[in-house]
Amino acid sequence: MKKIAQYCLGVLLFGVLMSACADPRKNYPRSGVAYLPNKELSKVTRAAVAGDRVAAYKLYLHHGMAMGDPVAGEAWHKRARELGIKD
Repeated sequence: MKKIAQYCLGVLLFGVLMSACADPRKNYPRSGVAYLPNKELSKVTRAAVAGDRVAAYKLYLHHGMAMGDPVAGEAWHKRARELGIKD
């Protein structure tokens, strides 16, 4: 009985550790949009609400590249070029 309890506790602990170490970006589809933490997203949102689209795109573009997501980075570079924004 003690062995079964130890095994169950070990499996539970392993599951908790694996979920704590998981990368949250892996849960998002790779749609060409970078995952942004709330702090960075709020900066982008404030710039967009203030009407400064250029600043909003530059913030998003910079953070997408900083996260090391080449798909998102290239998508935002393309969009910035379409809008005439130079980074």
